[in-house]
Amino acid sequence: LKSGFDAIRQMASRISLSQRIVQKACTLYKQSYENKCVRGRSQDGIVATCIYMACRLENAQRTIKGKSSE
Repeated sequence: LKSGFDAIRQMASRISLSQRIVQKACTLYKQSYENKCVRGRSQDGIVATCIYMACRLENAQRTIKGKSSE
């Protein structure tokens, strides 16, 4: 559980998310952990999903910027 929270904080700091979103993502991760949804899955995938869901729930949509194919 602690390693998941640490991963959330590390990922969130890279993209400058607010503390409110980090707390929401940690809450979502804890719920997933308690419901045994994280077993056998990539921790990075679960963490990214929790951050994405927290952003959506807090109406702070993030875009994924990629290279254009011109």
